[in-house]
Amino acid sequence: METSLIIAKEHLKLFFYRPLAFLFFCLPIVVTLIFAIAFRETIYEPQYKVSIVGERHISGIDFLLHQLDLEKEAYFDTEEVAIKRLIKGEIDGILYIESSQFVENILSGEKAISLVMKAPNQKTQVLKERVDIALERIQQLARKGEDFSKPFAQLQSDRVKKNEKSKEVILQNFSLFVMLFLFTCSKSLEVILIEKETWAYEKMMTTSLTKGQYVVGHLAGAFLILLVQLGIQGLVMKGLGFSFAMSYLAFMGVGVILILVGISISFLLLVSTSNRESYSLFCSICITTLCMISGCIFPAELLSEKLNQIGYISPIHWIMVIYRGVLEGAEPLALLGGVGIAIGISIILILIAVIIENEKKKIA
Repeated sequence: METSLIIAKEHLKLFFYRPLAFLFFCLPIVVTLIFAIAFRETIYEPQYKVSIVGERHISGIDFLLHQLDLEKEAYFDTEEVAIKRLIKGEIDGILYIESSQFVENILSGEKAISLVMKAPNQKTQVLKERVDIALERIQQLARKGEDFSKPFAQLQSDRVKKNEKSKEVILQNFSLFVMLFLFTCSKSLEVILIEKETWAYEKMMTTSLTKGQYVVGHLAGAFLILLVQLGIQGLVMKGLGFSFAMSYLAFMGVGVILILVGISISFLLLVSTSNRESYSLFCSICITTLCMISGCIFPAELLSEKLNQIGYISPIHWIMVIYRGVLEGAEPLALLGGVGIAIGISIILILIAVIIENEKKKIA
């Protein structure tokens, strides 16, 4: 075990000494962030929470909450409770409903709402802007004498469409991340070929080091590199207010399975090639092809039935199945099937790689 850890440590050094490999390490983070920023208006939903001080059943309040995306993120509290929540940081602001004549106050130009915030930040700024827009919208509808139930129904329909569009864009961003991350996986194992080409491998094999310790050490080093990259990716996305529509813990869980998938594919390709050029070429072709038939580049709906069926043998397909389940809010137990298949296929690929390597040893 100690020998494998030394190999893993050397693997880290060799990987980060190469500028191109470091570029692959940073590429998934940078590209997915650029994508998220470019589609910010579509996929970004501010997770602010507020307490509302005032009567719950007042005309126009439901409409206001819907406009502010607060149906599930609002508390109706007494002033005392609301202030305590604000001090504890449980909420971002307090909305005071000035009177039961909410709509009438808006129409007459009187103060209808007061917004109190603990400290200005990105969330509260967005909240303030949305409150102003919502009040203006309510005023426009009230002046027309329209019933709020009709526009409320339209808002609900628009929200459904917006959510579907948001999920589609987030799925595209995650698919992009998966493909780039798999290329990082392939680069993380390229260190083994570098050692073979520089005769470092042959020299190490003349020592007490076994081939099993050597391979395990490099695989552990590659796993650590990818785990660190995954952790940074999640923290950066979370810190900047973006996500793949799942918690950091869920992202890391899916990511660990993705690491296993990436390493298994890369390891199989590595033992099937003899030099870095052919390895890079095969990785480019295989990863791109597997992503295409796995619903990662093109939606499964656009692929033929036969291609979708072929895609079932790809572990990447099952990563996308798991993620779609998370995106749709599936229960963890419902995802175990996809998790098991992805891990199972990955283990089979690693076993095939070991058999190929042993056969090569016999021939040599």
